[in-house]
Amino acid sequence: MKRAIVALAGAVSFFAIPLLAQTSASLTGVVSVEGRPLPGVAVTISSPELQGTRSTFTGDSGAYSFSALPPGEYSIAMTFAGMETLRLAAALRLSQTSRVDAVMKPAGTIEAITVSANAPSVLDTPEVTTNMTLPFIERLPVQRNQLSTAQFAPGVSGNTLGNGELAIAGGPGYDNLVLVNGVVVTENTRGQMRPMYVEDAIQETTVLTGAISAQYGRFSGGVVNTITKSGGNELDGSLRDSLSNPSWSAQSPALEARENNLNHVGEGTLGGYVVRDRLWFFGAGRWAKNDTARQTLSIPALTSNPVSPASPAISYAEGNDQKRYEAKLTGQIGARQTVAASWFGVNTDGSNARFANNIYDLASLTTRIDPESLLAVHYNGMLAANTLLEGHYSARKFSDRTGAQTTDLIAGTVLLDRANNNTRFHSPTLCAVCDAERRNNDDVLLEAHDFIDAKSFGSHDLIAGVDRFSESRYANNHQSGSDFSIFVSRAQWINGVIYPVITPTNATGGGTFIRWNPILVAANQNDLRTDSAFINDTWSVVSRLTLSLGVRFDRNHAVDADGVVSSRDQKLSPRLSAQYDLRGDGRQRISVSFADYASRIADSIASSNQAAGNAAAIDFAYRGPAINNTGLTVPMDEAIRRIFDYFNSQQGGTDNRTAANLRAQGSRSIPGYSTYFDGSLASPSVREITAGYGTEIGKTGFVRADYIHRDWRDFYAASVTTATKKANTPLGIPVDLSLIQNSNNLERRYRGVLLQARWSPGRFDFGTHYTWSKLRGNDDGESGTTGAVANTDPSLFYPEYFNYSRVAPIGYLQGDQRHRIRAWAGYRLPLGKGSLEGTLMQSYDSGLPYSIAGAINLTRYAGAPANLGYASVPNGLYYFSGRGELRAESIRSTDLALRYSIFVSAVELFAQGDLLNAFNNAAIFDPKLLNTTVSTAATSTAFLPFDPAKQTPIQCPQGAPAATCTAMGANYQLASNFGQPLNNLAYQTPRAMRVSLGVRF
Repeated sequence: MKRAIVALAGAVSFFAIPLLAQTSASLTGVVSVEGRPLPGVAVTISSPELQGTRSTFTGDSGAYSFSALPPGEYSIAMTFAGMETLRLAAALRLSQTSRVDAVMKPAGTIEAITVSANAPSVLDTPEVTTNMTLPFIERLPVQRNQLSTAQFAPGVSGNTLGNGELAIAGGPGYDNLVLVNGVVVTENTRGQMRPMYVEDAIQETTVLTGAISAQYGRFSGGVVNTITKSGGNELDGSLRDSLSNPSWSAQSPALEARENNLNHVGEGTLGGYVVRDRLWFFGAGRWAKNDTARQTLSIPALTSNPVSPASPAISYAEGNDQKRYEAKLTGQIGARQTVAASWFGVNTDGSNARFANNIYDLASLTTRIDPESLLAVHYNGMLAANTLLEGHYSARKFSDRTGAQTTDLIAGTVLLDRANNNTRFHSPTLCAVCDAERRNNDDVLLEAHDFIDAKSFGSHDLIAGVDRFSESRYANNHQSGSDFSIFVSRAQWINGVIYPVITPTNATGGGTFIRWNPILVAANQNDLRTDSAFINDTWSVVSRLTLSLGVRFDRNHAVDADGVVSSRDQKLSPRLSAQYDLRGDGRQRISVSFADYASRIADSIASSNQAAGNAAAIDFAYRGPAINNTGLTVPMDEAIRRIFDYFNSQQGGTDNRTAANLRAQGSRSIPGYSTYFDGSLASPSVREITAGYGTEIGKTGFVRADYIHRDWRDFYAASVTTATKKANTPLGIPVDLSLIQNSNNLERRYRGVLLQARWSPGRFDFGTHYTWSKLRGNDDGESGTTGAVANTDPSLFYPEYFNYSRVAPIGYLQGDQRHRIRAWAGYRLPLGKGSLEGTLMQSYDSGLPYSIAGAINLTRYAGAPANLGYASVPNGLYYFSGRGELRAESIRSTDLALRYSIFVSAVELFAQGDLLNAFNNAAIFDPKLLNTTVSTAATSTAFLPFDPAKQTPIQCPQGAPAATCTAMGANYQLASNFGQPLNNLAYQTPRAMRVSLGVRF
């Protein structure tokens, strides 16, 4: 019967529509007497988190197992005729297995006893995992949200190209599996984590960094799994107000303004029962209306004609008015079946919102409206004492409306400063009055758990399941209100006014140009689906050795909004691990593993050629007269009007798409005429080897260290050769189509040592999380704005021109960080009916890498290859330094949390204050917010092109005028403020204070 149930689960159709139901914990162990296994022991568990009780019997080898348990504190009762009853306690943590072994004594030899579980669950499994409960995080000077909590774990950081992402064990920021109550909460394109929770409602978060079991898939980074609280047989709840004020924070060296504005974040939770042990309820809400201090970039000074000073950076407050709601019901159907349903909604209204950090003016700010929701339904039923069936369905919806409030040709056009990192000004990016973008997913999972104890073959904890995950995106992707952007030669500031400097487009594509972003095909919805099946056997071979033998099968089916199939691939991924108990008492264990993790097909790759809803990007030359080049006299709107008047009346506007009217080396991107697929595209994947050692420290502590070795493969890459397809677009522009395929000529390698230790003697709590790592390679397959992008493999991409070593050198990648430390020491002092808790935390993050790199012209140097029939040859990238050779500064921070609580009857009143960066260290930390502009012949006629394969480029001194660079035959020049911060966000967070006041009952 047991084997039939497992076989049935494995045979269920892929079309069951799935989600991951990893919202639970497991409990296992062995019962013995006088050194021999004891079969037939009745094991009964109970918990405030569990409706009713669960019972089973030990098998032939004395083993027992419980699967799919709600995490929490458990009582375990073990009874056997003629033996004393044992009563034990265990803490079960999310996505972890806790092991409780027991030794029974004959009746009459001892009293019935209550003892605690032997080892922390982090030691009970080969998985590299970190669990953080809400009470633990609350005592630390760490924000309680999912993003900050996950970064507290070793092997995890926020050093990614996009905001709201995580780098886990060297993986790309867009490629993690992030769950709340079993629902994927990352948005579809960049993998940004959405706040689908109320912080006070979070029960715990578990981060899986390595040796991850076959239950989890569709990632090449790691797993972040969060669950929120449920109701219970007792009424409990909380109210909290979290207070902050920009004036409570110090200024960074950028001297941004700090307004005196008290911000409130209110939270409330309430849980209880309708019918004890049969129907529970839980609800939560969060209301936040607060401001965040922001700062624009400064416009650089210009010392030549026309002379202008640097503009002051403008400080402003980004407003956020957000409401979140959660409702959850948990009910028991009969004695052996449970159904839990939860709903969560978020309504966000943002003011002074920005598309990117690099803006000059307040005209670039706009509003943002982001309604989103999730629904999850989870069923489990006990079919027999050791056989359980789970089913899970979820749906998440996300909508986004932001950008320009007008489609007017003048007011709706974005300007970008080519001389300073394409900093934006004049109008918001995107279009709020055009359409809302929708990014949704749904998922269904069916799992079967079975425990088999055969004395001669050990015990087997089996899990098998099938899963269908689908995501869809509807995008009417207007890049500006007018569908135009103007890339100006530079911007200057004088007497409080920004003047765009306009010079005609030159023969190399330098100067001012106009980008047209029309949407040529009406928006539609894409459909990306992953069907999966998995099976995993946790096999206790002998008392000291446990093997985990798993395999996962994933099949992708990606259809873009035009109905084109971009990928239909499949992959089998083994997940194998072993753990050995060195002394047989559970106190010291070693583990090893091998795993293969396959990602899903990324939305930005699968939809890279769809025409529906995607904007074209066509660069037109501006051939008209210079404006503001010798004197700053023409206001911004008038300058824009003159550009369009000349472009439309003298150049023929966008209807004239001859080579003379197009910008040399400019964009020719026409959706539907940029990339194509040949049916071979597969998911990127990573192979991983881990080795770990863990030991207990006394009765209240542990240390665990793990080595993680990862190598990625099957990178996305763009191929353009003489053999790939060419096309003539509907606009009459010939283009080279990029074949999106996989390449293993690229490299991404992660080597890391992860250490976690904790010791809690009496009222003290000490701990540390430490990561040593290296991330090297030449994988450039990620963007902060679009998520996954196709790499440039020189052997595939215009190979006649890109055959030089410094186009894609091996070096340190963006997320490389040698050391990351979080160490804390806490103490609890009883004070009458209350207590005072203090925790001091020291953080250290070593500096992040950046490079000297810039675009170079590949067609105009002496001896350049003749054109072999390409429509156009793009500029190449050239690393003038080693990849990642430069480093931002390391940061150190000393943080303090003080919490006072007092009980009045059954009600707890509490107040907590956090002091962050107590010594106000001000390291320049974020390389993405440094000026890294490199000027070359691709951007200015002041420089000579050079042969990148044979010549050593000549550098013009920083700050030297263009005439000097030309006279010395220079090939490149670093911006005068190269390596300097663009705004206050480049610095580590200044000293700040926050306060929370609340009540719990």
